[in-house]
Order: sequence, then C-alpha cells, then structure tokens
Amino acid sequence: MTSRDQVTVVLPTLNESEAIGLLIGQIRDAGYAKVLVVDGYSTDLTQEIAKAMGAEVIGQRGEGKAGAILVARDRVVTLYFVVMDADGTYDPRDIDRLIAHAEWFDEVIGARPRGTPNMSRLHKLGNRILTSTFNVLLGSNLPDVASGMYLLRTRRVREMIFDRGGFEIDQEVAAQSVVSGRVTSVPIDYRKRIGRAKAPTWRQGFRALFAVFGIARKYNAPVLYGPWLEPPWSRPLLSFRPSRFCCWTGCSILAISSLASSSSPSEDRG
Repeated sequence: MTSRDQVTVVLPTLNESEAIGLLIGQIRDAGYAKVLVVDGYSTDLTQEIAKAMGAEVIGQRGEGKAGAILVARDRVVTLYFVVMDADGTYDPRDIDRLIAHAEWFDEVIGARPRGTPNMSRLHKLGNRILTSTFNVLLGSNLPDVASGMYLLRTRRVREMIFDRGGFEIDQEVAAQSVVSGRVTSVPIDYRKRIGRAKAPTWRQGFRALFAVFGIARKYNAPVLYGPWLEPPWSRPLLSFRPSRFCCWTGCSILAISSLASSSSPSEDRG
C-alpha cells in the first residue's frame, strides 16, 4: 500500500493568489506534507503565499502546464507525484483514492462527475467530445482525459517524451500511459473555481481536440488509416457507431458551441 509520504503534490500555478493558500492548507490537512508549487512567473502574490505556507516554490521552464510538469518530474524525489490544478476545483482529500491504486499503475486519473453543477455546459460538452475522440483514436475507455488531477509514477514519467505544450500535456501523458497499458481512473469531486479562468474554455477545447489527433498519429498511427475514417453515413445504418460519428462531428459541434459562448455575456466558471 502506497503511503502519503511517498507522494509529492505538484501545483502548477499562474496568478492563483486567491486559491493557493487555502489549497495548500487543505493538502496539509489531508495528510500530505510534500507540496511543490511550479509557478509560471505569477505577477500577483502566488509565490509569496505558497512560501509562507511552507511549500517548495520553483519557477517553471518551457510553455504552460507542460513546462511545469517537466520541472516537477526532474525535481520530485518521491516515488509518485500528484498533479493538481491550483484553482481550488479539486479536493485534496481525493488524493487518497488515487494512491490506493498507485502500486499497480503508472497513471491514475481523477474522473470528475459528469453532472457536476460547478462546470459550464460548454465545458461539459467539450470534455465529452475530447474524451470520446481520445478513446476512439487510442483504443481506450477512459472517462475523463481532460481532468486536471492525476497521479503519476515518477520513474515512468522520466521515461516519457513530450511534444505538446500547455494543457494538452494531460492528454499526452494519458496517451503514453495507455500505450503502456498501465492507466486507470477513480471518481473524484469537482468544486467551484476560486478566481477567474486564465483562458476561455472554447480556446482550450480547440487546442486539446486538435492535439489529440496529433497524439494519436504518434502513439497509435494505424488507427488513422483504418476503417473508422470512412464517413459514418457511408456504412449501413445497423453498423453506425456513435463513437465514429463523434470523431467526424466533434470539431463542428465544438466550434458552434464556442461561437455561442463567445457571444454570451455570462462568465465561464469551468
């Protein structure tokens, strides 16, 4: 059984001063003493607050979240580390669910509830399209490949090679874990975000969706030349598969939804 002292909690941050102090306190209360904040050179008090709370703070290198994870894998000395978005949406008490399976897997993904009220409709739609497309292209059956909370085996991550920047790193890590056959998921909670989102959901969704096709080309190339590429309407009705249809229509649905969202005055909290 993996113990808590074998795990470092890694928090990639960028201007999260509203949430970081509360989150680190909750991580401590959950029994995790090792906290590494990898900061994207925040212009607010994120670094100062994290240091005052006793966390190790280091500046990232490279682009976005991917740069933070690259720094973390070189810095962490524990057998495992848990990546958590630092906006307060993930509950540190759920880390125990992840480490319960750490011994048998290279990655354990925290799967958010589909019906959560703390995620916008656009966010939910984008996640379902992204996850369905990923599963078809990579031959997997994961419930949430866009989750910002997951456990990684440190040694295995150091063997991985990453081409993607930003938040698409979550899908590239998952793809390499799928290839190794050592990835699973557990249900977790998803809370209301503290502070403003750093980028529009639709923009992240587009980047992640297109990145999945590049990831599949690298890690599961034969599927891109298989029969699933035939348009879904070219097959008999009885052989119609929603997963194939999703791959063909996902970009269009996400584009239409993003246009509707960008014209709405309401603020996305996802």
